[in-house]
Amino acid sequence: MFRSLLLLACCLIALAAVAFGQDSADAAPAPITTTDSAYHQFVLDSIRLEHEAAIEKIEAARGHRIPAESVIGVMIPIIAIISVFLWLWRSNEAKKAVRLAMIEKGMDPSMLMEQPNENSRKYGALRFGMLLAGIGLGLLVGFVICESLHLWEQDYVPLIIISSTLLFGGGGLIAYHWLINKLEASSKS
Repeated sequence: MFRSLLLLACCLIALAAVAFGQDSADAAPAPITTTDSAYHQFVLDSIRLEHEAAIEKIEAARGHRIPAESVIGVMIPIIAIISVFLWLWRSNEAKKAVRLAMIEKGMDPSMLMEQPNENSRKYGALRFGMLLAGIGLGLLVGFVICESLHLWEQDYVPLIIISSTLLFGGGGLIAYHWLINKLEASSKS
């Protein structure tokens, strides 16, 4: 640190001498012995090399900056995972508090247990399959729209593909609901 300040002071003195019109030939040289001159030259060279190494290190650090987009891209999933964990933990704590309150009042906490719906287990694969089929059909329709209208260079291509995917995925779930109602009505008859 001291060497860097010494080098900076020497540079400022040299610049001031040039700015005020003094040349090194005009200035009266101080009597320096050969040993002192070599030592001072060695010190100045080592200070200069240290300063250049510090500058290269700073320039290298500037080139390796991490862009804000990548930091945000990494932080979003981390924050989402932590948020889901905290939400689940808080939900579990709330359920425990309700059960303890029911026990304290002499109520049966098994009333809180949800009975599984027979139809949801029975047709779960059908619901999942129709959802995936709708999403696949939506992706295909979005691709065909973009390809037939030559929209690949436009900014709204992701909007077209995502909206058609969501639209057809929702249509698959609606078709599932309609099909299940029809099957239940026919089984009751």
